[in-house]
Amino acid sequence: MDAIREGAASVMCSYQRSNNSYGCQNSKLINGVLKGELGFEGFLVSDWGAQHSGVASANAGLDLVMPSEGFWGASLVEAVNNGSVAHMATRILAAWYYTGQDGADYPAVGVYSNLQKHAPVDVQNGHKALIREIGAAGTVLVKNVNGTLPLKSPKFLSVYGYDAALPPSPWASTSYGPGFGTDEINTPFQAIQDRVIADGGIVKWDFYSENPSPAYVNTEACFVFINAWASEGYDRPSLKDDFSDNLVNNVAANCPNTIVVLHSAESSTPGIPQLYGDVNPSGRLPYTVAHAEEDFGVLLNSSAETGPFPQDDFTEGLFIDYRGFDKDDISPRYEFGFGLSYTTFAYSALASSPVGSPVAGLPDADVAIVQGGHPQLWEEVYSVTAQVHNTGDVAGHEVAQLYVGIPVDGTPIRQLRGFERVYLEAGASATVEFKLVRRDLSFWDVVAQQWRLPEGGFDVWVGASSRDLKLNGTFTI
Repeated sequence: MDAIREGAASVMCSYQRSNNSYGCQNSKLINGVLKGELGFEGFLVSDWGAQHSGVASANAGLDLVMPSEGFWGASLVEAVNNGSVAHMATRILAAWYYTGQDGADYPAVGVYSNLQKHAPVDVQNGHKALIREIGAAGTVLVKNVNGTLPLKSPKFLSVYGYDAALPPSPWASTSYGPGFGTDEINTPFQAIQDRVIADGGIVKWDFYSENPSPAYVNTEACFVFINAWASEGYDRPSLKDDFSDNLVNNVAANCPNTIVVLHSAESSTPGIPQLYGDVNPSGRLPYTVAHAEEDFGVLLNSSAETGPFPQDDFTEGLFIDYRGFDKDDISPRYEFGFGLSYTTFAYSALASSPVGSPVAGLPDADVAIVQGGHPQLWEEVYSVTAQVHNTGDVAGHEVAQLYVGIPVDGTPIRQLRGFERVYLEAGASATVEFKLVRRDLSFWDVVAQQWRLPEGGFDVWVGASSRDLKLNGTFTI
């Protein structure tokens, strides 16, 4: 819904069935929800080989088949000529113009032959620096005992784990699995080694042993890089990885300053500055880390009995992740939204005020749908503000989070409805504002098949995570 509101030009339909109808020929979801209720104006493309019928899938709303003509061919040509399908070409061409592919500076389709001399084509357009900035902002520090981090230019470090030095493959970095990613990557080990050498130190390493020899006697800290293989078509069989668990425990038994890193892609450039304190960590967990696997409820993994046709009825409803932990009063190991910093923050001055005169009930029925759904769902109805103060000694970003409780039985205790990342020098303060639109305060009315804004008192919390809630208040509609 949000992606379509922001102007997504294409949506992909999947292999799964919904209510026993394949995703790429499910007229209810495609014509009814995507192109009707949400007002999607772009084109729908199949995942590779996800089409299971010809003209029926076109009539259900499928616009483009990949990787070939699939079930269409001459039958689709006939259907176009007799007018039984419509809008497919219009939607594809509309997206083409919308994304500026008719512009003179847009890269040509395809690649140059190796034998054809041509001017260099730089498609990076400055995104390398942006990607590294995003990577740094998304690095989450979850544990820091006795101020181990940030590192203070240590002269002796030890590095363990095969994920510290990923070998490139012809088509991709092996961290992505087969066929994805980049063939050029700056590994964590390389970045650490460069940093330690610049500081006049040395690095010891063992990438492959599960129980490596005790660390060098002068080692000031030990890095352990862990990962578990997964790729398209191969899910991890469980939440456990015995090799990684044993490696971490064995290293920690002999090295009092053990730093465990779970990273993705090229984490060396964005990740190492946080470890050394050049950048203050400010990432927050987008999911809950539990104490035990059973805290997550029933998991569909390799041990589950699924039969020939696996099915998920989604009986948990809205109560997934932190909303389920809140409902069942389960204490997480690290909660949704959690993340440490090298400084500290305090919150104060919670306030809320209406924007206009919000009216409870359903949106007006006689209003044209736009991309993203009913336009009234995106109208601002309330504003919530709070003061954030950096009470520590170093500058850093805080990610203030807003949670709202909707006064309707069967809804979660609280739901994330906004977050604001604010940079503060030591001792500085700032006001953060959360703008709530009608949809943020509404629930899905199954009978009316529409978003309904309820009457009553809404609880609001502002804090540093889903459990570290510093401020609490209410407002009434």
